[in-house]
Amino acid sequence: MTTFKLFSFKRLVLTFAVLLTLNCVLAAQKAASSDDPNNPIITARARAIHDSAIVVDTHADTPQRFLDENFDIGNTDPKDIGHISLNKVRSGNLGAEFFSIWVDPGTVAKEHFAQHTLDLIDSVYEQVARHPDRMIMAYSV
Repeated sequence: MTTFKLFSFKRLVLTFAVLLTLNCVLAAQKAASSDDPNNPIITARARAIHDSAIVVDTHADTPQRFLDENFDIGNTDPKDIGHISLNKVRSGNLGAEFFSIWVDPGTVAKEHFAQHTLDLIDSVYEQVARHPDRMIMAYSV
């Protein structure tokens, strides 16, 4: 494998390798209670199991929003329609997130696939840099 391909592959793998992002610190912290009246009733036993688990989400397309919408995962706007924010991560006891890096061939020209992929990866690194107290990159599992 050429040095460039190896470097790009490692970079991609590192990004996928659990963004134990939402991080070991979050996993260690007690999740806020979810007493939303719109949620189904959660038994005390189910809540205890969930709160004691290391919850991992293996697919979030959020890097598209980071790049295309300049979305900040620290956003606290209740009108935000996104499925993920740091507040939602904490209240849901999410300990790790895999941010998906993919390029839509319908919106990105073929000759820009590689650069767009690298830009998406960089957008994840930028979010971690913005929120070092709440996110951390994981480089291995």
